[in-house]
Amino acid sequence: MTSPLVPAWLGGLPPLRPDQVYTPAPPSIASGAGAVFKGRLVVISGTSTNGSVGLFVYSGTPANGNLVASIASTAGTDQFGNAYQAGITSYDPSVTGNVVNLFAGIITLTNTGFPTQTGATISFGNASMSIISAKAAGAAANEILLAGGALAGGTVTRFQGSDGAPAFCKTCEPNNFGASTNWHNLSGFNTGWSVGNSVRYRFTIDNMIEVEINDLVHDGVTANPDGTVILSSANGLPTGFKPTLGAVRFPVYCNQIRVIAAGPPTTSSMAALEIEADGSIQCFGMAQAATRVDGGFRFPRD
Repeated sequence: MTSPLVPAWLGGLPPLRPDQVYTPAPPSIASGAGAVFKGRLVVISGTSTNGSVGLFVYSGTPANGNLVASIASTAGTDQFGNAYQAGITSYDPSVTGNVVNLFAGIITLTNTGFPTQTGATISFGNASMSIISAKAAGAAANEILLAGGALAGGTVTRFQGSDGAPAFCKTCEPNNFGASTNWHNLSGFNTGWSVGNSVRYRFTIDNMIEVEINDLVHDGVTANPDGTVILSSANGLPTGFKPTLGAVRFPVYCNQIRVIAAGPPTTSSMAALEIEADGSIQCFGMAQAATRVDGGFRFPRD
């Protein structure tokens, strides 16, 4: 047999590939040694001094309060007093106490600063994904269910309570993250105008601004030619609710619209309100004798 060091053109074997070279096992690394270990297979077994079993990662010197990650088959407490969860878990040892856990195919997000709350979960099953919110004791959690449709490309999105009952969907207001959107009343209309029932606005779940007018009263005497400002910018829609693409005009009901003087006796205009970019409101097409305006409209925030 020829030597492996003999060139192939002399009948010897080609040089050994790196994965064919025998490498003796490296010397063992003492616990706590500042060394780098490289290996193709890592086997973790045995128990610690208190019986905990798993892989534990710490921020700095292992101690109570600085466990940042763990992989364990069952929950327990490590030898330094850190409680750990079953599965693959990431811990935030800071005061926020956020914990992300993956176990049995379910991702659970909890916060140790709120021990009375159940964690939020993300799970997959039966061609669907479910996101369930965290909830306080005694409260009901809400769920977003994303399910594959029966036809190719079809999907089903459902908002419901964790008990399967329909959930009420609410969003956060512009420039006020965390505050659920609600109706807000408009007041302080200019001379000759007042609110009979309600004039209000809100931000909708589909990123729209909705305005509802229920019995906006005009005194029937004050002049109101087209372009009359009936609500100033100071009292109008606030920042975040103003139209960003310019003024928007919408038709409204008015109990008496203006007759166009230059046209036939039956010629008249349509009543409308216009929301300006500064949040103020102007009126159009309303007769001076008009006494009531009603309507509802929506426009995109941006």
